[in-house]
Amino acid sequence: MTSAINTEAEWFHILRADVAATGSVTKTAKRVGVSRPTISLILNGSGAYGSGRASTVHVAEKVMNTVGMVACPFLSEYHSTEHRITGLQCREYAYRENPPTNSPREMQHWRACQACDKRVKPAPVTVDVKPLSRKKAIEPAQQAGVIDTVTLPLPEVGAPQIQLIKEVA
Repeated sequence: MTSAINTEAEWFHILRADVAATGSVTKTAKRVGVSRPTISLILNGSGAYGSGRASTVHVAEKVMNTVGMVACPFLSEYHSTEHRITGLQCREYAYRENPPTNSPREMQHWRACQACDKRVKPAPVTVDVKPLSRKKAIEPAQQAGVIDTVTLPLPEVGAPQIQLIKEVA
């Protein structure tokens, strides 16, 4: 059976190299954001991927956007030669929460990233939300704390700072 996967494609070589570098299909699968069996099927050219019933387009895009190499225009100009970085590094530069105001060079790089046409798409944000069980939803809410009945209220502005005890005769 011939494989329907283009083993000459750049993303396929990058995927193989990352598995070799990490030493684990599982680690590469986590970095890329696909399941371990999918990576194994693609690398072995078996299953739906090997027969051509499943497309590798989405996996190829994920590989290129995470561990794939991107020619960074700013770094290439800075080093006067083509400088390639991974998709993960590209995202780290471009999608910082705060601009790097402490370094003029890093600020120039960040500004160049904001207008770059090679900028890698941001990673999708996934949030695991567990639904409450019915039992927990019905229970009354716990009180935040015990009300303090010992501490006296603060005195008024301009009033004496200590409280005098009146003697009872």
